[in-house]
Amino acid sequence: MAAGLSEGRDHHIRLAHFINDLEKGTYGSLEEAIKKSSEAVRKWHPDGSDLSMFEQKYMRRLIPFYSWQRKAIPLILEGMVMNPGRAMVYPKGMYELAENNGIELDSLSNPFPTDQLFPEWMRDDLYGPTWGEQGAYGGLGPGIPMMDILGDYGSGESIGDLDPLKAVGGSTTIPVKLGLEQLLKIGGNEDAVAVDIRTGIPIFDKSDYLDRQLPFASYWTGVTGKSLSQPWQNKGDKDTAEQGQNPDAFFNFLTGLGKKDYSKPGYIKQAKRELTQERRNAAREARKNAQP
Repeated sequence: MAAGLSEGRDHHIRLAHFINDLEKGTYGSLEEAIKKSSEAVRKWHPDGSDLSMFEQKYMRRLIPFYSWQRKAIPLILEGMVMNPGRAMVYPKGMYELAENNGIELDSLSNPFPTDQLFPEWMRDDLYGPTWGEQGAYGGLGPGIPMMDILGDYGSGESIGDLDPLKAVGGSTTIPVKLGLEQLLKIGGNEDAVAVDIRTGIPIFDKSDYLDRQLPFASYWTGVTGKSLSQPWQNKGDKDTAEQGQNPDAFFNFLTGLGKKDYSKPGYIKQAKRELTQERRNAAREARKNAQP
């Protein structure tokens, strides 16, 4: 039933695109119109129809939503090159909104205030807080394909910081990703639950780490104030944990706008741990380079 509903939705969208292309295009014949419009629909609506046998057998099982990402990434890059102004409409809009609300952001490429720490996974996003103040920042994080793809595969302070292997490793299916992150503990991080494969930052909170791997865990935690993997453990702010309700979680579930609290104590605590780890790594590298 779920597959049928999904296919029906996709067919409806593809047919709407096909009809729109027929109406707006200028073609010499009906055959040419059908051929060109069909090619446009197949190009801009990713599916798994053109996957190789290797991709069907291995890549789809290694990386969730591989068939969509494989088609989406080239299209997003093409759209950014051909229409750079359109690609930057949303980031610029959110940046200007935050500035108008009195938030002093670092830059358009790093749209986060400098008066509070934010964890690495949050700073990977191309949009940051748009309202609030220190200790009470909030914002929206809707699922925009271009933003999500760039956040997953294009994170880094500069081009030199990009590491495709880390990005791909962080996108693998849960069993593979868990195994890789356990291997990264070897050599100085044995006390951690795991080491994030994308950032290299140790993770010490077991329930947070497990909840990341479970579908809908963020909604459950937001609504109940409890960990999904360890229900006896409170999460979020005190009011949420005691009352067992959070309107923001219902709002996000219904709208998909991704309303966020950027100043949760747990986020700030994680950011402090990451900063400490970064300083230790820098000191270790400095000592290594200083040796004759």
